[in-house]
Amino acid sequence: MLRSMLTHPDATERTRATLDEQIEQIAAAIPTSDAQLRAALIISMMLGITLGQQLLELDALRNAKPKEIAQLLQPTFRALTGEA
Repeated sequence: MLRSMLTHPDATERTRATLDEQIEQIAAAIPTSDAQLRAALIISMMLGITLGQQLLELDALRNAKPKEIAQLLQPTFRALTGEA
């Protein structure tokens, strides 16, 4: 799906629908007036990391441990979700 989402219209639509659902779920948990945008930024970052790690196989991401990635992203996610 990831390989096809930018070139195949059906894959694009299915990916968009799935990501929109995830954005809605995340936005529901963010207590701000711009929750949709914040949730979309979170999903976009996660998608970019997945693409860099899985498809592009960027060395620094491919060799990184999931826990390390999560720890580095934690302040960003906290800022976007409105946590202190």
